[in-house]
Amino acid sequence: MIRRETPGGNLKSSKALSNLFSKEEFKPSEYMRARRPELFSDSRIESEPLLGRELLEYHLETLTSRKGEAKFEYFCRRLCEREICPNLLPQTGPTGR
Repeated sequence: MIRRETPGGNLKSSKALSNLFSKEEFKPSEYMRARRPELFSDSRIESEPLLGRELLEYHLETLTSRKGEAKFEYFCRRLCEREICPNLLPQTGPTGR
């Protein structure tokens, strides 16, 4: 579960967003911060792992015996696209087996 918090407190609800419009001092930056806090560097992302360490270690150890290298490569590429750089290109050519 991922819960995003803004520096001033908890995630703002739609009611809080509507209050932004009713203020005399409406600021577009505050609206965007309330809608998409992950785009701002001072936002915190708190997450809890859904998978135990032991189960992940076992899964990675038995990856080659289950012939899951291609699925794992796809998973890693998608993870890197999401977290690091969205325009990654997949490797072409033979794999090192």
